[in-house]
Amino acid sequence: MEVIFVDDCSTDNSKYIISEYSRKYDNVKGIYLNENSGYGGKPRNIGLKYASGEYIMFLDSDDYYLPNACELLYDRISSEEMDFVSGNFAIDNIDNVVRWNHINIEDEIKIKRIFEKPSLFVLSPAIWSKIYR
Repeated sequence: MEVIFVDDCSTDNSKYIISEYSRKYDNVKGIYLNENSGYGGKPRNIGLKYASGEYIMFLDSDDYYLPNACELLYDRISSEEMDFVSGNFAIDNIDNVVRWNHINIEDEIKIKRIFEKPSLFVLSPAIWSKIYR
């Protein structure tokens, strides 16, 4: 697994943490922007340019994965030669924390081409609950 952190000029300790992970792990890359882009799309696109894997997932600083989330999505997308898999998630109203939930087989939708089912992109606007080829 390749991990790419794109620091969008954060004002916390992110740059140091990213550099420590990059130093410690060969599969971790840190990219540091010179100015804040103001939105998540630009850092994601920059990260895509540096990605070398077959699949991509996104996670913003305020998002959360359970420990097996990447494995669950990867297993599903790679086992069926899919281009896109979307998982479920829930927001815990008690502490307003997002909790990951895996894909239920009953909820699975298989299509050959993305334009056959454009409504998939309006089911959940959360980019981090998906894996893409």
